[in-house]
Amino acid sequence: FVLNHHMSSYPLPEHEYTIYTKSKCDYCARVKEILPTAHVILCDDYLERDRDGFRAFMDLVSCNKPRTFPMVFHNGQYIGGYDDSKDYVDKLEAFLFVDF
Repeated sequence: FVLNHHMSSYPLPEHEYTIYTKSKCDYCARVKEILPTAHVILCDDYLERDRDGFRAFMDLVSCNKPRTFPMVFHNGQYIGGYDDSKDYVDKLEAFLFVDF
């Protein structure tokens, strides 16, 4: 994806796991428990300063998929919110125990 100049001030999901969160979000706290080593980006300031610009940025990086907080990415790919992330992690963990 290509960012315009205005969007370049927002942090990209460049880590193995990146979680975009906001304060006072129960699901954000829960997803941080299942992904304790994830890079966490608190978005309160971005939303306060430029809600529309930040939403446009998140539309771009999530490929316009439905999104709420938390927004979780794995290696730059949008996974989803808490439920999608929980399912994703559960499937990855189950796969680790498959004997080939």
